Amino acid sequence: MNQTEAILAALEQGEALTPMDALRRFGCMRLGARIWELKEEGKPILDEMIGTGKGKHVKRYFLDPAYLDAKRAHEAAEEESQEVPAGTLNFEP
Repeated sequence: MNQTEAILAALEQGEALTPMDALRRFGCMRLGARIWELKEEGKPILDEMIGTGKGKHVKRYFLDPAYLDAKRAHEAAEEESQEVPAGTLNFEP
């Protein structure tokens, strides 16, 4: 899994990432570039400026909560449609 895929996986789990998070977790020194790539693929990534508590401000990136909700609902519906109703399996030779 490359950096971009790892970052997307974290975002799809509902995580928010700062450049320091990306450096520590994925060895990514250019989170902004990876986010740009994901946005070019159509991923609805949002950002906000946050304070570090030391007088500095950094961007924190996250997926649009509405997108995450829709994605989870879609996955749940797919999972339900793949379940086999009780009594439909026949194990007789």
